[in-house]
Amino acid sequence: RVSGEVYDRVIGQGKVWSGVNAMENGLIDLYGGLYDAIDVAAGMAGIEKYRTVSLPRLEDPIDEFIRKLSENARASMLRKELGNEFGTLKEMNDLKNLSGIQARLPYRIELR
Repeated sequence: RVSGEVYDRVIGQGKVWSGVNAMENGLIDLYGGLYDAIDVAAGMAGIEKYRTVSLPRLEDPIDEFIRKLSENARASMLRKELGNEFGTLKEMNDLKNLSGIQARLPYRIELR
């Protein structure tokens, strides 16, 4: 083992260390994954009861497929019904979903 400044230069070079080597070099205290780290952090903070939530919540693949299929069918029907005005409707719906401060140009650029 090396120490001090030499240690920092040898160890701190952005290398990927195996668990065994990381433990030998004092880079980790114990082996584990994310939930082990959360348990240790909770213990250090004196928190006995807690819960974790994984975000974003993933949509069921079949539900997502059906939703996209129905959205595409609806968009196709609207496009057929509205013609050139479909783009304006889509832009208005997109604007409804924006949040925060917006800067809008007084014209629309279309690339074809």
